[in-house]
This record gives sequence, C-alpha cells and structure tokens, in this order.
Amino acid sequence: MNPLFDVSMAMYVALIVALAVWFGIFFYLWRLDAQARQLRHRIETLPEQEIAPTSVATLRNVRTTSDVSRQPETDDLEESTSIH
Repeated sequence: MNPLFDVSMAMYVALIVALAVWFGIFFYLWRLDAQARQLRHRIETLPEQEIAPTSVATLRNVRTTSDVSRQPETDDLEESTSIH
C-alpha cells in the first residue's frame, strides 16, 4: 500500500496540503501588494497635465414635485411641441 495513504500519515499529508494552500495565498497577496505599490508610485510621479480630467455632468430642465402641479409656461410648451 502507498505510504501517503496510510492512516498514521493522513494527518501529516493534510498538514502539508494546508500549508501549501496558505503559502499560495500569502504569495498571491504579496505579489498583489507589490503591484499596487508600483501602480501607486507610477500615478504619483505622473505630471499633472497627463492625468485625465474628471467627468462633469450637467443637468438641465430639472423639475421638482412642486413643478408638476403648476401649469406649463410658454417655454415649456414650445419644448414639448417642437419636433427634434
């Protein structure tokens, strides 16, 4: 019979497998941290003009619930009846 599957060795085999999994997780997180540090360093050393500007959203013709009850003005009627 294979000595790895012996009942007295099962605990040691499980220990080795668990240690290998934990080592893999540690190594993966270590590499991920190093890559994040490198990326942070590259971003901090970029000149200001190379950083992309942030998007700006503008809203127009926003109506509140109090506007719903009022009668539409002439400008509102022109917007709603014009063909685009």
